[in-house]
Amino acid sequence: MEFKIFYTNKKNIFLVFIVIFIVIFLSGCVLSTQSEKETSNIVEKIPYSKDIADIFPSDLVVWEYNGFLDYMHKMWILSIMDSTDEKIYKISGEVEDLSDGESGSDYNFSITYTIKGDSVYQNQSGIMLFDTDYKDLILIKEPLEAGNTWDQVIENENGNKININSSIIKVEKGDSNIYHVEYYISEEGRYERRIFEEGKGITYYEAEMIGPEDTEKYIIHYSMTNIKEVDLTKNTDGDEKGYTLRTPSDKELEEANALSVNVNNDNGDKDNLRKVTDEEEHKIENLIMDFNSAWVNFANQGDQQVRDYLVAGEAADKIVDRYKVKDTNLRFKTMKLKKIDIIDDVVYAYVYEEILKDVDGDTILLPYDWVYKIVIDKDNEYKIVEYISNLR
Repeated sequence: MEFKIFYTNKKNIFLVFIVIFIVIFLSGCVLSTQSEKETSNIVEKIPYSKDIADIFPSDLVVWEYNGFLDYMHKMWILSIMDSTDEKIYKISGEVEDLSDGESGSDYNFSITYTIKGDSVYQNQSGIMLFDTDYKDLILIKEPLEAGNTWDQVIENENGNKININSSIIKVEKGDSNIYHVEYYISEEGRYERRIFEEGKGITYYEAEMIGPEDTEKYIIHYSMTNIKEVDLTKNTDGDEKGYTLRTPSDKELEEANALSVNVNNDNGDKDNLRKVTDEEEHKIENLIMDFNSAWVNFANQGDQQVRDYLVAGEAADKIVDRYKVKDTNLRFKTMKLKKIDIIDDVVYAYVYEEILKDVDGDTILLPYDWVYKIVIDKDNEYKIVEYISNLR
């Protein structure tokens, strides 16, 4: 009997050890799986192609285009946002109104070029611009060699999926390489062509269009007739403003720097620093870009929409309370996102920006190195708490 009791107890103890071992083993598997999932969610950023970026201007420019039937439009770069994995050009433009206003149509348009990876994507809006408004159209793609082809399925303006078969049909080598690209839209039975020149962007556009009866085809085309750097002393029409571009004085730098607030230097436990995901980075970039645009509108016109991007009652919001809107002209020039840290779920974004300001007959350029402190509010939206600047 004693042997049976001992044996039973020994058997029970052995079973307990087995159960403990299984629990530990399964816990390890779960933790390992969770760790693998967390690791898989961290996507290493792929820098965009510098060769692709070299096709477009590196600074603010104005393009002018002329085409068939006296068609004309001009467009200018509003801002350039540069980060590790993408470069974004925000562009505004206007088609020449040949009706002298009688048509009542809106001749303004906007374009965004996004350089990401080995490709350039175009999005545009504007009913009078002679260009297709396909979403995320790949304009050109590496390798930058004749014979390179790529296929893309996208939606047209009616929401229908279409196939676009594109190829680089010719490359002209020289001091500035020239690339000829053709796009065939199979569902519509037509083609488009664009020519790119390094440092200039698109220099020629041609498209086969289909008439209202779906039988008649005709060709539209236009060429770039002029490209020039944005003259900061003139408006987009080229009218003289009487301003001269100069370096800001120490007093002006001090006044501009007073608009910033100290970011709390206690940036949390560095052990809790984690990598930012692509989705998070895009949201943070968009927040800062939208805030800058809203701040310019606020400083120039008193537009209170700027508060939509700030945490109410916090330091950055209080700047809006004490800022005196003046009859001034601020313009956002460029932005480069240098680094993002996320510590204890608080975002610290390090950004270089250039702001233009017209003062007493002069235009001054204010270069900032900003550090934005950003949190996620109760509605799961990113909002700015405070920021500090170091004017260069």
